[in-house]
Amino acid sequence: LLIYNKENRKKIPVMGKHPKKITCGAWSMSNELAMGSEDKCLTISDAEGETHQQRDMKHPPKGMCFAAQQLDGNNDEGVETHLS
Repeated sequence: LLIYNKENRKKIPVMGKHPKKITCGAWSMSNELAMGSEDKCLTISDAEGETHQQRDMKHPPKGMCFAAQQLDGNNDEGVETHLS
């Protein structure tokens, strides 16, 4: 899997994160990539391909998406991002 950065025209390989087939993925508004695979693992990486989080799951993920939750108040600073 490659991440292509169109701003600097770089191809960034995302290798070694999952030994089995990747079944789903999603990009967040903060430029994070979440991927799930048949190895029952979920990873969250940045746009440079660096893994920030890795979680083992009971079952292989079949789909995912990022969602924003508004915290107290109506300003944009009170937004928290969740993965489901």
